[in-house]
Amino acid sequence: MRRNPELFLIIVALVGGCFSVALLWWSLQSLLQARLLWRWRHPSLDGLAGSCAALRGAVRVDEVLHISPIGDCLWHREVVTVRRGKHSSTESDIAEMAGFVLLVEGREYILPDLPTEVHGSKSTSSHDDWEVSHLLWGERRTYTQHWLPVTDHLTVVGQIRRLNRRWEIAKDPVAGLLISPEPPVKAAMKEFIKGALGAAVAIVAIGALVWVLV
Repeated sequence: MRRNPELFLIIVALVGGCFSVALLWWSLQSLLQARLLWRWRHPSLDGLAGSCAALRGAVRVDEVLHISPIGDCLWHREVVTVRRGKHSSTESDIAEMAGFVLLVEGREYILPDLPTEVHGSKSTSSHDDWEVSHLLWGERRTYTQHWLPVTDHLTVVGQIRRLNRRWEIAKDPVAGLLISPEPPVKAAMKEFIKGALGAAVAIVAIGALVWVLV
């Protein structure tokens, strides 16, 4: 079959363009999170309602999330992937969170959404080589667990909402919902480095695509 070089270039440009745009969006989100983390000290909490901000406070666990044999967690995620020959796919991806509140200057904030990003998490992977599907058809499942242990203090970036007398830190459409046991300044540096490197790679990739196409 004769290949069409123009069609090949268009396909490469579309795939590369989508990747570059996604990387640029992810990088800008990290830079926004870094900016909010650097400005985490607020003169008044009352003026934050309806805005995206970073808060740090003490953690009070009301509903324990116990995962055996890991122990008590604030957040847990299990990803099961299946490998069939050279191909692999995600069979399940389940995340859950303990019931806890963030205490900031005497005010309680709950987190109604699962986080979009977690700093300081631990992870482990295991394989089940004795499943019937593996023995008969060569399918191999990998179980990867990520978790954030219970910590005394937590840094959170999200949208501050007030519902009657209840305060929430929810997932923001742009910044997402980030939780970290690290101090705000350290978390900000991590997000800034990620965002700056990602944006640089995305800009170079977009420039290279434009150069190839033009």
